[in-house]
Amino acid sequence: MAHTPFNVATLVGVIFLVGGSVIAGFLIRAVVGRSRFRSRAVRTTGTIVAHEVILVDGGTQGGPSRRYKSIAEFTTQDGTVTRGRSRIASSPAAGRVGATATVYYNPANPSEIDIDTSLTPVLNGCAFAGVIVIVAMTLLGGLALLIAGLALKAASV
Repeated sequence: MAHTPFNVATLVGVIFLVGGSVIAGFLIRAVVGRSRFRSRAVRTTGTIVAHEVILVDGGTQGGPSRRYKSIAEFTTQDGTVTRGRSRIASSPAAGRVGATATVYYNPANPSEIDIDTSLTPVLNGCAFAGVIVIVAMTLLGGLALLIAGLALKAASV
């Protein structure tokens, strides 16, 4: 019988560990990117004037799911009234049209914005918790499979 360094459980465990690590990396990158943008942005108050609908493949009922980028109107530091589209899409929309929102804008490109509304902390918390649960389950499942595969391999030697 040929000696194989991995069995199926070990291989699946490694795949899960790598996959969970990649997902965690994207989450960390997104959080750091948003934090970096906000640390350089100018903060002001604006009004949500519209939502851009983005259709994303993989909806729950076979069709695309809807995500929304909010468009806000605000006044820059130099007194210019401008509109910007949020950098990050959300579902549901970050706020209703006509609602007041905190706008963070890039002073070099005021149309590049990030929006906070009263709903933002709830959306951020749910999304963050969901991703953390998925990453934790993937990493723990991968680790369990890896350990089980290595134990089976050791027992068969």
